[in-house]
Amino acid sequence: MKRVYRLGFWSETRDDSVRQIQNLPNIIANSCLTIAPLKSVDANDSIGKKIYSIILPALQVNTETASLQITGLQYAKIAELTVNSKKSSQAGLIDLDLYFISYSGDIHKEINYFFLIDKNNEVAGYTHFSYLESSPHLVEAYSNLGFVTIDSIESYRKDYPLGTLLFQAVFEQSLNAGCEGRISLFSANKTGGFYFNLGLTALKESIFDALYYEGQKEVDGGIMFLTDSAIDAWQERAKAQPLLKNTTLIEDNKVNTKVFQT
Repeated sequence: MKRVYRLGFWSETRDDSVRQIQNLPNIIANSCLTIAPLKSVDANDSIGKKIYSIILPALQVNTETASLQITGLQYAKIAELTVNSKKSSQAGLIDLDLYFISYSGDIHKEINYFFLIDKNNEVAGYTHFSYLESSPHLVEAYSNLGFVTIDSIESYRKDYPLGTLLFQAVFEQSLNAGCEGRISLFSANKTGGFYFNLGLTALKESIFDALYYEGQKEVDGGIMFLTDSAIDAWQERAKAQPLLKNTTLIEDNKVNTKVFQT
């Protein structure tokens, strides 16, 4: 059934968002997708300990993190990738493994991550995302439909387009988890231009005008989301070179209600 969303001020520029996504460079030189079962991290697991060391500080604002035990973390390698460098870089190809990370306890259902790990078992980048049933801030875009919100994207290899790669992984998981590719995020730290280039639309009209009509790059995008046309374009891109097997990574946590912070 065709998705039906409300039309907004952005509707007249939908075709341009599609072209931006279609014109994104080819990132993946080679890929091998796997379906590895989730396994628990143990104290002697070097990759797991590095993942844990990044996740724990990020959650320190939550008073429940005292119960976040390393053995509760579960992860699985889901793809082996060879990634092209950015066109502006002289760096060569890089081999990376894509991991999915979750937490086994009900208290920490919001812990959903993708990590990119290099062949030296070092973290190259990661993204943290959550599932929302709805948000009053996204009613104009998604009505009361569930979506995935990206809480953070971090890349430690600036010569490679790992942010785009991680965004695609979350997009594919949104498809697999029943959210039909709906994604939103809060753009701060002058990242509006980056996310705009990925086809996301600013919900606030003045920010949209700055990004689209004025061509500004170093701006805060505020709340941003994928329109229906952008979702279709990303779906075509992911179909051509997928990162995930067509299977839901989380069986009992497809949608988790939380407050969308602005």
